[in-house]
Amino acid sequence: GYKQQSSFETLKTTRLNYLVSAQDTANLITTLDSASGVDTFTWAFRPHYTLKQWRVASHTQRIHDHNRLTELTLDLTEIRTGLPQPIPTTITPLRLVSGAELTPDTAPTITRTYLIRSPSLGQFPDRKPEPLNPKLDKIDFTSTIDLDTADSIDLLLERSRGIYPLLWQNSTYTCKDWRITYHPESAAIDLTLETMVL
Repeated sequence: GYKQQSSFETLKTTRLNYLVSAQDTANLITTLDSASGVDTFTWAFRPHYTLKQWRVASHTQRIHDHNRLTELTLDLTEIRTGLPQPIPTTITPLRLVSGAELTPDTAPTITRTYLIRSPSLGQFPDRKPEPLNPKLDKIDFTSTIDLDTADSIDLLLERSRGIYPLLWQNSTYTCKDWRITYHPESAAIDLTLETMVL
């Protein structure tokens, strides 16, 4: 057999952390093992997660308090259902709901990579010549936002699929990787923006 998957749509992964009693953990692990990663389930966490379906890819246990409490981590993989989101037709600014641009809490980390090509390698007839020393920037930062804004940015990034452009600080980037950590009243979003290569 073989597995076919569109390279234009990566599946969303999510990590859940629970602190539960050892007995509850044992029951849950038994359920997960019997499902063997095959059974699907829904997780109505935030409004835009309600219709998603998930499978458990892996789980990790950490024992606390002399085997009375277990910290359980579940790694979930989204199951694609229905048609994909429409392809964005314009470059969307990476903004908050109020219209202000998403700003980092602290100074972002910027990594610049130089892709060095030898000019003596020549050209292929069906390709453009490779650029010399193109600069690819990767920008990592964290921003604390409210829950509704986290939902809207999560949807925007999911729709862009990591290959369609986003505008941030007057430059064009893609965002393949992001992490949202939800708290009771706010959320922290960790973004990795990469230079848009045309």
